[in-house]
Amino acid sequence: GQGQQGGPVAEDFVDITTVEPNVPAPEEGENASTGSFTTECGTNEEGHFNSDNVIAAPGVSNGAHHVHD
Repeated sequence: GQGQQGGPVAEDFVDITTVEPNVPAPEEGENASTGSFTTECGTNEEGHFNSDNVIAAPGVSNGAHHVHD
């Protein structure tokens, strides 16, 4: 297909603050991950522009597809 002509319109969206959560939490299986992690992204003090995205696409070269200056 060629996609929607003209892009989204206001009626395509809902005010997220008016939506009640209704998705039950998944059951914890035997090998479930129940923790969390953080990563220190830094402030680019050394001028590195890394287009790899180790969070969303680990192991994928150029996974971010772009960099921010």
